[in-house]
Amino acid sequence: MNYLMKKVSVIIPVYNTGELMRRCFDSLVCQSIGKENIEVIVVDDGSTDGKSPDIIKEYADRYPETFKVITKPNGGQGSARNLAFDVCTGEYITCLDSDDCFDPEWVQKMYGAAKEHDADFVGCGYKAVRYENDLEVVVRAMDMRPICRNNREMFIDANVSMFTTLFKRTVLEASGARYPEGCIYEDTAFFIELLPWIRKPVYIEEALSSRTLHAGSTMTNARPEKVADIFNVFDALIRFYESKNLRNDYNFELEYFVGKVLLCSSLNRIGFVKGFGSRRKLVNRTHEFLRRNVPEFRKNPYIRSGAKGYYLKHYNKLFMNLIAEMLRLRFIIKRDYNT
Repeated sequence: MNYLMKKVSVIIPVYNTGELMRRCFDSLVCQSIGKENIEVIVVDDGSTDGKSPDIIKEYADRYPETFKVITKPNGGQGSARNLAFDVCTGEYITCLDSDDCFDPEWVQKMYGAAKEHDADFVGCGYKAVRYENDLEVVVRAMDMRPICRNNREMFIDANVSMFTTLFKRTVLEASGARYPEGCIYEDTAFFIELLPWIRKPVYIEEALSSRTLHAGSTMTNARPEKVADIFNVFDALIRFYESKNLRNDYNFELEYFVGKVLLCSSLNRIGFVKGFGSRRKLVNRTHEFLRRNVPEFRKNPYIRSGAKGYYLKHYNKLFMNLIAEMLRLRFIIKRDYNT
């Protein structure tokens, strides 16, 4: 089978998404580039809601040249995406959650930028939305920032949300990158595993992707044991770089990425967790992971000046616990799921 049969493969894991899928699927079949140029691989990850398989079949029957369907026992998003990698045929690949959407010109603009600049990675901005009575309410617009010129800069100012990215299949094949299975933070690990093989990134500053916020989404489901997945993910990520003999070459970049995520976005997610004791345990585990795995982080040359730089250089358990509680308070007041 010709790998270039389709311009873009869109991989969508589904687990009990139900009617929310329609908005996602409709955003793909109405792409301005033409649905004949897109391959949508839907992986039903063992749905049990009685609706999701029927909706998937409905779209596959209506658009048989665009939709491919894989059914498997439940194993999580990571396992679903990994399975789809083995069958996708697109020149470029992206991953989309079944409750999120693309702008009608997403593929045209992203693929067009890749071909125009001979790039193997394209990123764009996104907006976070809620739906009230079927009307879209924009909670937050996140135009792409910053613009990275090379793969080392992508470690430092990482945007790991894969639904805002398009990457060449040859990068996937060369790296051997795969999603960690059975845990959250799968985008974080997969993105960083790709980076050493990315030759040229380009960016579109517009918010072309939409993330849907709702009570059942992964973003709003912060159980302590799932938030703690970050430690296993980063253990595996460090081992990946060591197994590929890349740790020394990318030591400062990897060290900075791990430290920054644990002290910033991961600490933010800890603020979502209910129970002061649970939050404190997670903060203490974070501090211990940093001490054990990136002991020289405070000296990292990528740490910049300013308030954030001061925090990264002088963090301690007391400081971290205080910030986690402040983030918890912001979350309670604003219901702000920004990670």
